[in-house]
Amino acid sequence: MSDRFEPLVVVELASDTKQDAIAWLLSRVRDTQHNGGSELLVEQLGLGDGAQEKENPNLFLVGATWQRLLSGAEDLGLFKEFHDGSMRGFTCANKHQFKDFKGDGDSFLSMAECQYIIKHELDNLRARDETHVPGYQQVKLYPGKSIVRRLQSNGILVQVFPLHQKEELKRLSFSWFQKALYFGFLEYFTFALVPMALIGVPYYLFDWEAYDKYVVLAAFNLVWCTIILELWKRCSASLAYRWGTLSRKKAFEEPRPGFHGVLGFNPVTGREEPLYPNTKRHLRIYLVSLPFVLLCLYLSLYIMMIYFLMEGWALSVYDEEPTFWTGILSFIPSVIYAVVIEFNFFNCFASLFYIAFVMQDMILNQLMEAFLPYWLQRRRNKKMIRKVQHRKAPEDKELPLADQVRLEADMSTYLGTFDDYLELFLLFGYVSLFSCVYPLAAVLVVLNNVTEVYSDAFKILFEEDIMSYVPPPPVHPGFGISPRCSPASSPQNSPGRSSKTVPVDDVIILVTA
Repeated sequence: MSDRFEPLVVVELASDTKQDAIAWLLSRVRDTQHNGGSELLVEQLGLGDGAQEKENPNLFLVGATWQRLLSGAEDLGLFKEFHDGSMRGFTCANKHQFKDFKGDGDSFLSMAECQYIIKHELDNLRARDETHVPGYQQVKLYPGKSIVRRLQSNGILVQVFPLHQKEELKRLSFSWFQKALYFGFLEYFTFALVPMALIGVPYYLFDWEAYDKYVVLAAFNLVWCTIILELWKRCSASLAYRWGTLSRKKAFEEPRPGFHGVLGFNPVTGREEPLYPNTKRHLRIYLVSLPFVLLCLYLSLYIMMIYFLMEGWALSVYDEEPTFWTGILSFIPSVIYAVVIEFNFFNCFASLFYIAFVMQDMILNQLMEAFLPYWLQRRRNKKMIRKVQHRKAPEDKELPLADQVRLEADMSTYLGTFDDYLELFLLFGYVSLFSCVYPLAAVLVVLNNVTEVYSDAFKILFEEDIMSYVPPPPVHPGFGISPRCSPASSPQNSPGRSSKTVPVDDVIILVTA
């Protein structure tokens, strides 16, 4: 292994990938930006000592020079602390004016920022004049098509994931609660529940069930909900500013990696990027989507009219000749209605029954969320860990790089923070709606949040099942009353991608909404 660069990200290709495709991809990644490449450093990972033949040899370590990382930080508009204490977008021209920038800046960017820059460059690696992937005539390309997305959709690229660093992970385990808007909101929500819990306990213990006393509790509940939501807007803005995400909105957003379009020059920014004409977009809507919707509506109406005619015919037959068989025929429409009602009822209310009878069980929810995935992943990786441990020399405290990469490659995908935020919003809804009739609701939610904060930290830091890389969201400046809980760059938005956690301080900032 060469010492020219520090490996930050791993690219795993399918084991049967053709050499022509591998050589072409590596050349595009290594090529300069002027020629349409990513200008990154790539080396193939060796199999290591004691490797088995069935192990995938197509694992590639990706890194970059510090000059390339700094230019990537400028392209991304990463905000860093200026010498006067303000947060400003990083520029190479004024790099020495930024706080903590020393020497060549080789320690200026955090590990998470470096890995995000590399991921951004890989996602924006686009085809130039190629018509297909070398060695795969059926995998078509066109100018502007994202190469990574095309390789993923055709099973050539298996996954892209960053490497863990044990020391950074250990350091993060002592400061995780200070590094995320999610944990910031969880802590704020827990302390905000204390007044409601203190007022609810006397109502429950002394059985104050008089109407006027419940009116007082309901009025306090209304004022409490309004105040904590308004205060959180200011608190989230403060946290976002402190972490450099409040002002990260770019004047012009870059196209997402999966955007379909041919390379051209943006008439506003003058930058080369994939473009898709509005006329073609409108033609697809008016000549494809709209006719299809109208056709479906017509078919639905036609089938409904046929059903009504058949129902009328069955009733008329029974009226003309009321026999046993015609009576059975007349009941068929009622049977059909009953079946349709059951399907509609299940479709509309199944989620409500799940929330009412399953998600309301906090203990069961904690077990399903944290401990069960941990146990399943430990069971799955038991053989892998044993296989890796017997290769390690007794005097070695850490695994060889090749074994560490292959162990991390088997980790499962974390699907983002949507479910975590949803759980908190449901709890907030329970307290705001039902604390008037059940005063202990706030107390139970406080107890749940105390266990939730530690179980979530344990889940993100140490569970291999959920140690998943959630890249920074597209410059979201915190969230207020109505949080935007879609992790836009999370793996579920990239089908086929399995990405893992980066164990550094700033990575959990990426758990922002």
